[in-house]
Amino acid sequence: MAELFKRMVLLLAGLVLASLLIACTSGEVVPELEGEEGETTVASLLPLPTITGETLDLADYRGQVVLVNFWATWCAPCRIEMPELNSYFQAHQTDDFALLAVNAGEPAARAAEYLAEFDYTFTIILDEDGVIDDYFGGVRGMPTSYVLNGEGEVVFQHVGALTQEILEEKVTPLLMAK
Repeated sequence: MAELFKRMVLLLAGLVLASLLIACTSGEVVPELEGEEGETTVASLLPLPTITGETLDLADYRGQVVLVNFWATWCAPCRIEMPELNSYFQAHQTDDFALLAVNAGEPAARAAEYLAEFDYTFTIILDEDGVIDDYFGGVRGMPTSYVLNGEGEVVFQHVGALTQEILEEKVTPLLMAK
């Protein structure tokens, strides 16, 4: 009986691990997010509830390069990526750069509990109901990031953990072009 229980636990653990691996992708770069008629989607008039209780709007970020990053506390690549994002944000926050980290589909309390362990300086957005996720066309894996130019157009999408190299290659040129 103990051997059967042991096998069941191993099977269950394997299923959980497989589910996490499917949910957390390996870094696939995806082409631009496109709207109707091939035009790049423009982000505006989207209420963004922050973890501090404020409500922001993507339209407030016109003129800035914005990185919108979808993450979850259960996502191992997200946890690895967040210090990288924070480092990049701290280096570029005076360059008209904003980082909005969207906690996707989790209760605010869970996100707050996780974030209490860290000293991230970027803005944390809550998307418990998937409204922001839907606005961006549905996130296919965690983490997923979108880079918006100063006009609010999505110019780059990345599924998987961002690295300093990717940020330097895709975001820094937008900042330097301003």
